[in-house]
Amino acid sequence: APHAFAIGSRVLALAPEESDSDGEDEGRPGAAAAWVPGRVLATRGLGEAREFKISLDGYDSETDAWVGSFDPAVRPAAAEGGESAKSDARVASRVVSEQRREESRRRLAGKAGEYME
Repeated sequence: APHAFAIGSRVLALAPEESDSDGEDEGRPGAAAAWVPGRVLATRGLGEAREFKISLDGYDSETDAWVGSFDPAVRPAAAEGGESAKSDARVASRVVSEQRREESRRRLAGKAGEYME
């Protein structure tokens, strides 16, 4: 069945693949298989051509993406309205954000070390 998300709906989407500043895949195992909480920002189109703009929690707006009505990389978040679901989404978002910051720090430290040699 096609997705029928309303603007503002909470969703889970596959995390985008990580790449370094050269645009090369960093090869983090399982990075692309992680489900990340997000929100529907906008919709466009009608019927089966309907698309949804998804923003992922803890990611820059550069990773916001339009997904189609049948895209398997996005799904509804667990029962909305439940406090445990909201809490889980906040924790997941925080964990993803902390992981991304740590990876950026390591990447910057590595590049700084290259210039020191």
